[in-house]
Amino acid sequence: MGYRQTGQEPEEFAVGDQLELSAGLRHVVDSGASFSLAYAYYDNRFDPRVRTHTFTGGAAKEFSTKVTGDVSLGASYLDAGSRTCPAGPSSAGRDSPCG
Repeated sequence: MGYRQTGQEPEEFAVGDQLELSAGLRHVVDSGASFSLAYAYYDNRFDPRVRTHTFTGGAAKEFSTKVTGDVSLGASYLDAGSRTCPAGPSSAGRDSPCG
């Protein structure tokens, strides 16, 4: 778990904070093999607010004292929510939430 906050003078970047949470599980099958699952959540509270969900799975195997192997696969989902658009006419395209 983690937390970050930004702010500076002069204010050139958006002031905000970020929350990070992660959890993982590892199952040892025998002395030379294991499986793992992990989940991570990031909540960036800047403008625009963005949340990320990440899922990861993996396996590891020891074939001998000199040879080991591991594989992992992950996927992330970006949840951008609603976007804050600047005031005034937009030069964004037709499909843009600000257009």
